[in-house]
Amino acid sequence: MTAAAPGSSAGAGGEKRLIAALLLPSIPLYACFGGMQQILQPAQIEAIDPASKIAHLALLTAASSVTAVLGLVAGGTISDRTQSRWGRRNPWIVVMALMAAGLILLAGRGAPIAVLIGVYCAMWLCLNFHQAAMTAVLPDRVSPSHRALASSAIGLATPLGILLGVNLAGRLAPGLAFPALAGLLVVGSTGFALAAPEPAAANDPHPRPPGATRAGGGLFAAFRHRDFTFAFVSRAMLFLAYFSVNGYLLYAVKDRIALADLPGRNAGVAVSILGSISMIAWIAGVPFAGWLADRFNRRKRVVSIAAIGMALAMIPPIVSPSWPALTAFAALDGLFFGIYLAVDLALMSLVLPDRRTQGRDMAILNVASAGSQIFAPLLAGGLIATLGYTAMFAATAALALGGGLFVLAIRGVR
Repeated sequence: MTAAAPGSSAGAGGEKRLIAALLLPSIPLYACFGGMQQILQPAQIEAIDPASKIAHLALLTAASSVTAVLGLVAGGTISDRTQSRWGRRNPWIVVMALMAAGLILLAGRGAPIAVLIGVYCAMWLCLNFHQAAMTAVLPDRVSPSHRALASSAIGLATPLGILLGVNLAGRLAPGLAFPALAGLLVVGSTGFALAAPEPAAANDPHPRPPGATRAGGGLFAAFRHRDFTFAFVSRAMLFLAYFSVNGYLLYAVKDRIALADLPGRNAGVAVSILGSISMIAWIAGVPFAGWLADRFNRRKRVVSIAAIGMALAMIPPIVSPSWPALTAFAALDGLFFGIYLAVDLALMSLVLPDRRTQGRDMAILNVASAGSQIFAPLLAGGLIATLGYTAMFAATAALALGGGLFVLAIRGVR
């Protein structure tokens, strides 16, 4: 089962310009995700209550991830139904960037744990609403022949954004890091809307041709389709493996490695270095994976290779709790996760069962990644508290392998 062609086409040249413009909102969005999750958020929690940092971070991350899921579903569903002279997706991309930027600035002012939870919940809702509208541009306005190129572009924007966000958060004072992330998000999102204006939304922008499969009424109707369900489960497991480790990377550095063995004797700098290593490897993997998937038309095989590689990345920190082991982990994890993300969105867009609900169903597939953030802190935090960091790395390796097996069960995509 394949996704339908976009409702309107501007030709190959127009699509390539649109794909290039997608970098403008994507890079700042992932800079916010990376900088906030890996550096700023855990650092704030530790500053408030260092003795209970793991439990508080698990609570805050799980709570804000619930609103992230709501934001994704709302963003896809509401933008599907939006009718305006500026299109369906672009207005929400700009509005949510402005709202999220305001909340980022508010979070940067600091507050008690209870207040921070409320601020972060609202922030993740807006950021993920933004992401849902932005991701829906791919099945909406990009034809299947350029879908892999668009997926690779977003796959490239992800590490670039995280690399930018982690370094801003790790090297700037919080009073500068929060405003920098907020400003980049607003400028990039507004720039996309200006550089890639969307046609006015019609009453029914995706009419269903005779004989086309209809997803039916109901938010979760797409799960009636086998390939969609397996794609969701595979994506959830692979993202759960990624977030379980990286969400606790700052604590793994502090708790497992002596301060004297860290670069600059600073855990924040050490994590930013690990993030840089991971993102550089990620960037190196994206074009290779995109070429491989296009050359052999084997998206499932590329994902299974990436899953095996992610599992292998966990071996060095299991064998040795040392700085060299973590650098090896960062390089391998970044490389293979980048290979996965280079083809991920293309594969996801090809299992959408109904063109009229592309935004909603694409958002639900994105819930697999955002929803994994709800369980990642619970899983990782529980394993760390009871069995230690080694158990956490071993469990995430098993999850990665499971994700690779589920993607192989998809029938309608090669």
